[in-house]
Amino acid sequence: FMVSPSAPLQGNMDIDAKTKVLSQIFLPPEHKLNGALDINIILAGTITEPNIEGSVFFKNGTYRYNVYGIQLFDIQAQADLSQDFIRIKQLNARDGDIGVLNGSGSVYLDENGQIALDINLKDFQLLESDEAEGTLSADFNMSGENKKYLLTGKARLGQFDVVIPERFQTSIPTLNIVKKNKD
Repeated sequence: FMVSPSAPLQGNMDIDAKTKVLSQIFLPPEHKLNGALDINIILAGTITEPNIEGSVFFKNGTYRYNVYGIQLFDIQAQADLSQDFIRIKQLNARDGDIGVLNGSGSVYLDENGQIALDINLKDFQLLESDEAEGTLSADFNMSGENKKYLLTGKARLGQFDVVIPERFQTSIPTLNIVKKNKD
């Protein structure tokens, strides 16, 4: 059985899945992701130079990380795929109250790993647990490549409450600080 390296490739794959089972396989147990996932992949080109393109739609999603009380509702996402990059056309979510998250950007899958992401949070419930609770409004931009990334933007904390325990489980160590003469 021999196939020419210049033999054409042609194919199409459609996947409709619920993410609940996938998240149980791929995410740590404390993370819960649920929603409808629709993936379309088109394969073309040749065996030696394949061309892969596609799209991903995620809708009616929820995400929970109960350790810190992080919850996202009504997650909607749309992305374009190729063998070289992922372009996130839209990412939207709510926090269950009045907070919203919006994002978009690109991630290149080459050795440089170039990233350009924009994330906007408005009155977003960042944490909600027994230890901390608070909201954040922010406009962030993450960019960079070669494992050197820069996060810039503006952030405004809303009401933020942190509970400091009356007693810690372990004692806080005392540091012995010695000053050296600069002579």
